[in-house]
Amino acid sequence: MVGNEIKLDTPVMQKVCGWLAQHQFAKVISVCAGALVLAKAGLLNNKKCTTHFMHCNELSALLTAKQVLENRLFVQDGNVYTSAGVSAGIDLALHLVQQQVGPQISAKIARQMVLFIRRGMQDPSLSPYLEHRNHLQQRIHTIQDKIQQDPAKSWSVDELADLGHCSKRHFARIFKDSTGITSKEYIYKLRLSLAQQLLQHSPLQVEEIAQRCGFEDPRQFRRLWARYHNNPPSSYR
Repeated sequence: MVGNEIKLDTPVMQKVCGWLAQHQFAKVISVCAGALVLAKAGLLNNKKCTTHFMHCNELSALLTAKQVLENRLFVQDGNVYTSAGVSAGIDLALHLVQQQVGPQISAKIARQMVLFIRRGMQDPSLSPYLEHRNHLQQRIHTIQDKIQQDPAKSWSVDELADLGHCSKRHFARIFKDSTGITSKEYIYKLRLSLAQQLLQHSPLQVEEIAQRCGFEDPRQFRRLWARYHNNPPSSYR
């Protein structure tokens, strides 16, 4: 059970740890107290990691206190991923999907599972790809799906209204009533999310990221970033 001492010196556990130590893996992933097994096998040497809060002391005894990061949903260090518990393991799984095929697919899976995407300590509690979707207006869902496919595109109100088969005035009203924000604000949120991914996973400069994400210029990007984030873009590197 969670919180119980994990017996790592049993013959079976020693065999498992030995097998892990003898093999190389493209990715090493643990959920909850599984991090203790990875540590015992030597796979967490010199790695930052986490585990369920009730096992952090045990993990620190196998490694060092500086390596074990508490109050984290999950931690990635190179090709090693550790999560804090079973629920956090789902967040980690969605994060891995996002890394492989992008946030839109990850958000779609989360919606189908009726889950929030938390992803990481610096990320918002709810992905903008899921946010503002708690409504029953199918035409607005269709428009949101189209925007999510290419948030950097220069979307005009005329084009979005055509997608919804309505006038510009009617589109603006039902979009705001359904989502709680304007279509322009919604597009900005998606562009900022895309920029955050590029900051975290690419060497691109801020100027190029702003251009790729559809912002008018770096100044507009920084102004909008400051509206939604307390830390500067550089903190996401």
